Amino acid sequence: MTGKRPPYHEAFINLALDGLSTRAIAEKLGIGRKTVSAKMYVLREQGVLPRPRTFTAEVRLGNLDDVLNPLEDQVQRWLITQTPKGGTVSDAIRAMVVDAYFDATEG
Repeated sequence: MTGKRPPYHEAFINLALDGLSTRAIAEKLGIGRKTVSAKMYVLREQGVLPRPRTFTAEVRLGNLDDVLNPLEDQVQRWLITQTPKGGTVSDAIRAMVVDAYFDATEG
């Protein structure tokens, strides 16, 4: 093996960093879910992708894809309008969570 990266390498990393599930990444890139899982493992071991985290034993992070896909089209479109050009939906959601946190904790 030459160690050459597949043509989807950068897209794969971006989709993984955006929080898409292995199923969604496989579908978007036209590759198998086992390939996605194996590549995720390697990239995590190499430090390219972060390892999955849990908040506590009772609460897991879950997948952003599982949150966004069931939303009504109008809600998805609104979320896109809230995302700055060149940013990601993950960035927009992070900003909303931080705003909600400060609204709830500042008195």
